[in-house]
Amino acid sequence: MREKFAKVIPQDESLQEKTCLVIPYAGFDAEKTFEREKQGLVDFGFNPEKIELVRNSFDIAFRFPDYIYVPSGDPFKLLNAVRENKILHDIIECVMDKHAVYVGVSAGADIATENIEYVMQLEDNNVIRDNRFGALGLITESILCHYERYSYSTLRACEQISGRSVMTIKDEQLLMFENGRM
Repeated sequence: MREKFAKVIPQDESLQEKTCLVIPYAGFDAEKTFEREKQGLVDFGFNPEKIELVRNSFDIAFRFPDYIYVPSGDPFKLLNAVRENKILHDIIECVMDKHAVYVGVSAGADIATENIEYVMQLEDNNVIRDNRFGALGLITESILCHYERYSYSTLRACEQISGRSVMTIKDEQLLMFENGRM
């Protein structure tokens, strides 16, 4: 994580003053994931007292963070948890209106798109039962994370289902959305 962050986030003393909300719901244990990711953020240069786990809408609305960090895991589980915790629109507001920097890794990058239905070409959906795959909509492209693991035909299938171009991201890359731009 530190190597990925170092490519896009200035690692200087100002980082100690930045707030970071972590949305760790794509894995099996959100609390353990949060603690692991928090330690990685501290190792990178963030102040541990300014890193918080997002539990609900109040956590985001009250804080208006400088960074929103969404780590990897199951994108369907992540999207479902973001909806259940009623933070989908708060994330969008923080990024689009309050200019928080959105950093998404794997599943975190997936849900930055408008719709993740095409991700069913890559992994099983065992969580979303209502067939509502609308996501954050921070970017108009679809994203194929871990591109080196998939074939060209998988990329084309994702494009066909999503009805748009698919941006590919390799394992060593992450998605960062800042000031209305990727």
